[in-house]
Amino acid sequence: MNKLSNLLVVFFAIFLTACGTVSEVVALNSETYLVSSHGVVGNGAASAEEVKAIQSASSFCRQKSLALKVIQVEKVDPFFGRAPSASVKFQCDQN
Repeated sequence: MNKLSNLLVVFFAIFLTACGTVSEVVALNSETYLVSSHGVVGNGAASAEEVKAIQSASSFCRQKSLALKVIQVEKVDPFFGRAPSASVKFQCDQN
């Protein structure tokens, strides 16, 4: 029974981490972009989703050999029936 319990714990851990998503970067205009991260209902925090979105934005800017400039962050904390999420509006600057 102990092996079964361990297997179930591993399965649910993988299931919960696999369900969160980070959106593709969307151009709002020629200089400003938006990326969002959505967690899993009952697991996580908006601040963790903010970190994921900022990491995605930073990677996007690095691919252009530019530096990330965060313009705005909007976070939604989890509550009954709603997953945590964060949206980051940003620009890529020459630094």
